[in-house]
Amino acid sequence: MNLEEALMQLSAPDLKQLSKLIHGTPASGRKADLAGFIHKHLSIDVELLKSLWSQLETIDQLAVAETLHNSFGNVFDAPRFRAKYDGMQPSRAPGGSPTALALFLYPTDKGSHLPTDLARMLQTFVPVPEDRPLASSVALIESSEPLTVRETEAEALVDVGTVLQLIGAGKIKVGPKTGHPNGASVDLLTASLANQDFYPPDRDALPEDRIGPIKAFAWPLLMQAGKLASINAGRLQLTRNGTKALGQPPHDTINTLWQRWVSTTLLDEFSRVDAIKGQRAKGRNMTAIAERREIIEAALTECPVGEWVSLDEFSRFMRAEDYLFEITHDPWKLYISESGYGSLGYGGSHGWNILQERYLRAVLFEYAATLGMIDVAYLHPADVPIDYSELWGTDHLAFLSRYDGLQQFRLTPLGAFCLGGSESFAATPRPAGIRLSVLPSLRLQIRSGTPDAQERLTLDTWARQEADDTWLLTRDHLLDAIERGLDIGELRTFLEARDDQPLPEPVEAFIETTTVAARALRPMGQVLLLSCSTADIAAMIASDPKTSSLCRRADEHTLIIEPGKEARFRKAVRKLGLGFAPQ
Repeated sequence: MNLEEALMQLSAPDLKQLSKLIHGTPASGRKADLAGFIHKHLSIDVELLKSLWSQLETIDQLAVAETLHNSFGNVFDAPRFRAKYDGMQPSRAPGGSPTALALFLYPTDKGSHLPTDLARMLQTFVPVPEDRPLASSVALIESSEPLTVRETEAEALVDVGTVLQLIGAGKIKVGPKTGHPNGASVDLLTASLANQDFYPPDRDALPEDRIGPIKAFAWPLLMQAGKLASINAGRLQLTRNGTKALGQPPHDTINTLWQRWVSTTLLDEFSRVDAIKGQRAKGRNMTAIAERREIIEAALTECPVGEWVSLDEFSRFMRAEDYLFEITHDPWKLYISESGYGSLGYGGSHGWNILQERYLRAVLFEYAATLGMIDVAYLHPADVPIDYSELWGTDHLAFLSRYDGLQQFRLTPLGAFCLGGSESFAATPRPAGIRLSVLPSLRLQIRSGTPDAQERLTLDTWARQEADDTWLLTRDHLLDAIERGLDIGELRTFLEARDDQPLPEPVEAFIETTTVAARALRPMGQVLLLSCSTADIAAMIASDPKTSSLCRRADEHTLIIEPGKEARFRKAVRKLGLGFAPQ
């Protein structure tokens, strides 16, 4: 739309008001004459345009500059502007009469528009507005309420091996269709995970007050999405890749899990916002989840490693920098309590804070934090100021989402590695908070200080606690940790940094012998066992030149087919005139 077209869309009274801002007198009060008068002066007099620009209030100058220099075809993006400038909006004159801003931005069906010919003139003197970077802090941002802080990187590096082992032992039961862990498996995972879950179990609470599992829910889903586990008769079992992951560095496994989670369709995280119903309504109601995650992932790459960012600030930054996504194609299908009165289709009921921000919290708290990509600082969700009280049917809710308590997060080095910000990963060394005496009896005695969460996690990983200040190194603990992919060198570094004396010889010997014992067996992957109908057939296959290199005998009737050789073995035995009977 050019300036002449834009002016002709205004009413004669509005044009008359605008003409008073320009020196001179229109030929008449007719609409065409008023529009022609304004057009003539604005389109040829750059100095007048500069003068009018300089008279604008600062916020109005910013509105014009943002419209001029954005990538949306000279259309004023009101939500983005409010996000960038802390809710501020262009000025409005009393009674709705136009201000000088109306000489620059003109109303259309798609919002306020800057005419193309006027834009070309403004390009010569209107500066590009400054970016507003994401605000962050090395220290935890001051909060009116005391926050629970969880440093998740060390937890996740331990948890990933723990979960793989539990799955390998057949201890994780899931719904055969949903893949969600059942109650007993959630309890087992909660008890087994480092520092347990983010919130204590609250199964006895009323349904509307129940937070439920977060980490213990996420891990089985992550393992399935990462193709490290599959469902067999209601239990998770390790896939071939899952078995291999037991012997791989845990940070590589976590990287794989995140990459595959971003593209999975296994679960829409928004479905975990239980209070909002109608997500499974007929038709294509919810938007593509992979696209949402990719946008959040891209925004996370803007976060500085090791600095705290408030959730509110991150949400503002995403809107201001066009990291935008939708949750639903039709908010009228979503509702709280009752589909009529409680529909989110009503104006003000499906804003960014209700839909997109709840989804953002779910992705960050349940998946990024569980994987150790972000540290988190949070409250109980019922202690957070309510921003949904205007929604019908929410009076009985203690919170809208179990993730409402997330207040701040901090990108970890592991998170930067998973997001592609660094090519390698090394666990962040932390200053020692305690001093230890490492005794020849394999006991670790605290001499001074109180262990922080990560120090306690390290002690509990490699040793058994005997008293408030004493842990005992045990072979079971060391073997368990090494089998989960942890580096025993980290234990040595931990102990040496906290004891002024060299490690006693019995401790050195214990670490060395346990390291050798831990590597005595190595998983080779899943094999195929074949039961032959007769011992003669087993002997013939095991000795035939075409098949002998593809199998070996386990006993008289049983053959073992090694990983990766099944397809070739099938072809070879077919040439012998033999086949596989159905199970």
